Amino acid sequence: MKQRAFTALAAIGIGLLAYHAVRQLGPGPRAVLKEGEPAPALRLTDVAGQSATLAQYRGRVVLVDFWATWCESCEVELPELKKLHAKYRAQGLEILAPSVDQGGRKTLLPFIAQHAIPWRVLVADTQATRSYRVFGLPAKFLIDSEGVLARRYDGPVDPKELETEIRRLLKLPSGGDT
Repeated sequence: MKQRAFTALAAIGIGLLAYHAVRQLGPGPRAVLKEGEPAPALRLTDVAGQSATLAQYRGRVVLVDFWATWCESCEVELPELKKLHAKYRAQGLEILAPSVDQGGRKTLLPFIAQHAIPWRVLVADTQATRSYRVFGLPAKFLIDSEGVLARRYDGPVDPKELETEIRRLLKLPSGGDT
């Protein structure tokens, strides 16, 4: 158990270091999306080859989670994201997970099966990462039911903080039970 906790903390630390290195080494200042602005349109293909758009989910709260199979912090967050998905999907939460992996379906399908990812995994393209201004992983965007960016999370996120914001957007009472 201690080894698992140490591994998780090490993965988060490595993810944070990688995230900050990307932010420091990248070119010039970067404008980030502002909370309260409409979320950029998103049109990608999922791993089944089907087209997916953010507009399809209007009326629901959507967590757009940019990630990759090689991102240790992304993998560490999976169990908590699964819990949130299971707990709040019936109340209106969707997760769309654009992956920046270069291998596409060939890389993603075994990872999805191994980790039993229950939400829609998309294949990210340069336009999506640019429009969402993704400069490091993981990068999460919580979008309200009207398609407005409610919160941006760069790097690993505290699951309790994420759950609090999801509950607020779903207009559920504060606390952990529905």
